[in-house]
Amino acid sequence: MPPTISFCLPVFNGQAVIAQTINSLLKQKEKGEILVFNDGSTDNTRRILEFFKDDITIIDSKERVGHAKGRNTLAQAAKGDIIAICDADIYEAERSTAIVEFFEQEKKDVFHSALNCCKAEDPSVVWQQEAYNWDFKSKCPISYPTVAYRRELALSCPHREETMETCLYEFVLLDMHKEGAEFGGCQNPLMLKYEGDSHRNKKDAWKIKQRIYKEYGIEIEISQ
Repeated sequence: MPPTISFCLPVFNGQAVIAQTINSLLKQKEKGEILVFNDGSTDNTRRILEFFKDDITIIDSKERVGHAKGRNTLAQAAKGDIIAICDADIYEAERSTAIVEFFEQEKKDVFHSALNCCKAEDPSVVWQQEAYNWDFKSKCPISYPTVAYRRELALSCPHREETMETCLYEFVLLDMHKEGAEFGGCQNPLMLKYEGDSHRNKKDAWKIKQRIYKEYGIEIEISQ
């Protein structure tokens, strides 16, 4: 039996693109459950999600708690063998096929892929980012919305919930690596990521990351 997938998507005030995101997940060639954590959205996100209620599972938070808490909640609720990380972006229909083939053929634990990126304020400006290898001794080069991993890893390596400014995914991946997880990249761009439309304080997020990276013996510069 091929592994089953849980597409896990936290969203806060994502009304501009959330319908496109859900439609892209519904069009995946390998079907799986779609779980959405509505992180206390104050715009029309919840109303839009309601249109898809027959096809997705919605978990609501009355107030914003942050994507780290949201991702941990989704992992606990997921039933699939594989957690496919999602953000409010657009996913190629072949993403699910690439994930299933990876976990069937490679026998590894963490998948990530190349991706296309565009500016939120001008989607016509598009560029491609490859699936970079990581030496686990420097700043993480992996784009988290492309990642998928075994559910047992998600449960044993939860996201740190100490801030709402970032989900601190780098440290989830570092913890998985410490547990002996094997990583593998796919160079096919399997999503379109919107850059620049963020509700978080990026400067504060990077200060937090810089501090926590030091716990792992890694020094990084704060991104501007």
